[in-house]
Amino acid sequence: MPATIARVNRLRQEFEREELRRTRLYRGECGPQSYERWQMNDYFVVRPIVEELVERVLSIIFKSRSLPALDAYSHSSRAFAQIQSNSRLLQLIVEELILEETHSLSVDISSETYQMQRFLADRIGSGFLQIIQKASCGDCEMTCAACDRHAKSLPEKFHDLQSNRMKNRRGVWHQSQCVQLDPWKKERDDSVPSVNGEAVLSFDHLISYDLIKTKSFAGRSDAESVWRQNSDACRQNEAKYWSLMMPSGFTLPITDNCSGISVVKASFNRRYVAVGTVRGNIFVIDFNWTPPKPVRLGIGVKDDAIVDIAWSIDSSKLISNTDKGVVCVWSLLFEKNSKNTIASAKESEDRAMPEKFFPIFKLEAAVQDFKFYTGPLAERSLHNNPTKPLLTAFHSSMTLCGSQPSLCLVLDSNDVIRCDISEQLRCSDETENGDDAELDHRSPVVYHPQVFPFSGRMNVIGSDVKAEIFRQHRHSIMFLGFVGNCRDMVTMDTGGYINRWKYAREFLSREEVFVPFKRYRLSLHQTQYIPLGERKVIFSDEDDADRRPRSEAEIKQERDRVETVISCAMNQLHLWHFQSSNDQRSPMNSFIYKPSEGVGASGATFHAIIRHRGNRLLSSYFTQQFFPVQNKAGRIVVCRMSPSGKEMVIVLIFPELKPKEAHLAILVLDVCEMRLKNFRKEVVLPDDTLYQRCLEESLVSCDITDPIGITSSQYVIVIVNGRLSGYSVATGQMVLTSAAKTDSGFIGCHLNAKKFSISENSRLAVTSAHGSLFLTLFEPRRKDSENPLFILRLKDKNSDLTRKQLRNSIIQWHGDAVVPPSEQRIDLVRWTTGPLHSQHHIKVMVREMLESVVDSVFDKVHSVSVPTENTAENAERRSKLYADLGREVGFLRKEYAENRIAKQF
Repeated sequence: MPATIARVNRLRQEFEREELRRTRLYRGECGPQSYERWQMNDYFVVRPIVEELVERVLSIIFKSRSLPALDAYSHSSRAFAQIQSNSRLLQLIVEELILEETHSLSVDISSETYQMQRFLADRIGSGFLQIIQKASCGDCEMTCAACDRHAKSLPEKFHDLQSNRMKNRRGVWHQSQCVQLDPWKKERDDSVPSVNGEAVLSFDHLISYDLIKTKSFAGRSDAESVWRQNSDACRQNEAKYWSLMMPSGFTLPITDNCSGISVVKASFNRRYVAVGTVRGNIFVIDFNWTPPKPVRLGIGVKDDAIVDIAWSIDSSKLISNTDKGVVCVWSLLFEKNSKNTIASAKESEDRAMPEKFFPIFKLEAAVQDFKFYTGPLAERSLHNNPTKPLLTAFHSSMTLCGSQPSLCLVLDSNDVIRCDISEQLRCSDETENGDDAELDHRSPVVYHPQVFPFSGRMNVIGSDVKAEIFRQHRHSIMFLGFVGNCRDMVTMDTGGYINRWKYAREFLSREEVFVPFKRYRLSLHQTQYIPLGERKVIFSDEDDADRRPRSEAEIKQERDRVETVISCAMNQLHLWHFQSSNDQRSPMNSFIYKPSEGVGASGATFHAIIRHRGNRLLSSYFTQQFFPVQNKAGRIVVCRMSPSGKEMVIVLIFPELKPKEAHLAILVLDVCEMRLKNFRKEVVLPDDTLYQRCLEESLVSCDITDPIGITSSQYVIVIVNGRLSGYSVATGQMVLTSAAKTDSGFIGCHLNAKKFSISENSRLAVTSAHGSLFLTLFEPRRKDSENPLFILRLKDKNSDLTRKQLRNSIIQWHGDAVVPPSEQRIDLVRWTTGPLHSQHHIKVMVREMLESVVDSVFDKVHSVSVPTENTAENAERRSKLYADLGREVGFLRKEYAENRIAKQF
């Protein structure tokens, strides 16, 4: 067959060349194809004139000559060529007819073979399932709940085993198939060490910053490298920088309709914060106001608490999910022809109330909108049982105008479904606005378009929504996000399994279920060491009962000798554990060192050094045998994505295992490269009661900021039992705390615990506006309780010299550090000159500058003396500009401008 196709193509090319040779007298250098389109009119006018002129010249030149007649040879050659071309043409037609017939026969034979193969596979599979079901249920004649569960779970398990066999034994499985209708899957990347197909992410090699910063006091400073000196200088300058971040807080009152806050979510541009309530309402706060102010109020399902909120990338739409499984899509854009929106806008102008907005699309679990009704998945009776969504997000698919017409929902069945609602949004917009419908609802999807299944039939859930399913997780999914906010989908479950999904046809299985592109597993165990055997005391400044009392001179002499031994042994030891006692009478610092070459399975000798906290003198020194054990985490407490979508903060909780206390481990995962960053922070939980409460209740909340401009570093903000702390991802040190008692050497932003009281189960969301960092704090309560939002503002009060010192130390430590773009960082300082001011709208500032320039030029032309600047007149002119712009200035109103400017001047 391939040889026949090649011969047909070759004959076709030869036939075309022969026709061109006989029809063209030249190569076509001056033919119509050599002219541009706009020259064709002139070509058809000039060409006959040129041909006539050429004929005249040729007739004059060859006037006396007569053209010879064609001889017999030329006639015979032309006849032979004509016969040959006709025979080739006839052969070409016959072979094309043969190819069409053989193609249809091949399709029939392959489809029949495939159907036969599927029939045999189904019969064999049904036979296996009957045998297994009989073995599992026995001779039970009456149906019971156990039999029903087995009947539903066994087919799915059997299909999973088949798919795994095809993946793990790819060569044997594919060679045994008669017909391959789907493309070969890509081979798994074996460059990353994996266990059972998942790459293991372990954090035992990461050293906590508390161990890095804690130096031994045995003369080890001479061995420090230049890198250590630069890092210490950078940390000191960063701490000094944060010590001049001035905190201020205020309470944002909430109306009765919005009482009972349940969830708070910041937008990707960090300008808006969406707040969901237990009453089912949702309101949006705009942080470009000073102070921040609610600008939208959404009326949802009454008395149905909102449990999750997700923003679109352009911060123009959001999704809300309620406790009863109602998913709503909201649009913040101003709808021109909506009567409700116009009425609410007029009301907002009169009463300074937020504009109301309503859902533009809705899916409900009560009417089984998440069940498949059409398509192959419906034939498999997938999601026949009632199910509801737990997490929501916008899919990374984008239209030509940049909108996201698809949703991703995490169901309580541990599946993720992708819903394409582009048709529903377009119909809703056209019904609402007619010809004024928005262009982004009508534009095609150009990024991650719809993937069509192998069967050619789309799967449809309730409300005629096209849907696909992503299935692999066996534990409850607790996180849903996207790499870079617009690339691959990332999910994480409570078992520590992380899946990265690509929305492409090559990752669609035969059962029309998407499988992960790569699988990872975060190790929930950390290697710790426990003591075994008795201590071997080398030095102690306390006298034993069996020994005679020693004088202070003898103790000092023995201490100096032991200090020399310790300084020599430090080169072969690494600090493993540090603990500071809270005893007021004799505060001590304990250091436990492990061998630098590592600890084997049988254990090793650890060195323990205890020093006085005040004078840093050696109190005791002993050695003891330790052996390794695996301490399993209680659970994954929090998992949060950064605003840029490149980092993910993971908080684990570990129980007490002496000598270490119960603690929280904060890790940062680079989701682009899928590796843990060199950041590990351990927050000690002082007692077992707090550990149990953190394990059972929601006493831990965290968020991560954008890179702050001058530092180029992100900061992890954590609340543990009402204590707020901030840690630098670049240096690992704590720069923000609300603890009542801190270490004597702490340098940074210290919040007054009495002034800024934070409840023990507070949650937070980080935003930024006007060059300041905002922490939105709230406490989830019942709907009949008043729980206003508390907003903490951190404003930069550093001088230019302090900023330059910090920047220079960062460059010396990391070299030429890459500064993130302005869209992905927080610039806490805005440089303005002249009449510009960061509190005013950009249009007001520009028009004010233009008017001042025009006035100055007018005065110079007419030789008018320029009067001194009148502050009152400037304030009046600026207020007039705000009034003239009116609705064009979205977040500044006339009354706000007048009040603000009166206070300023």
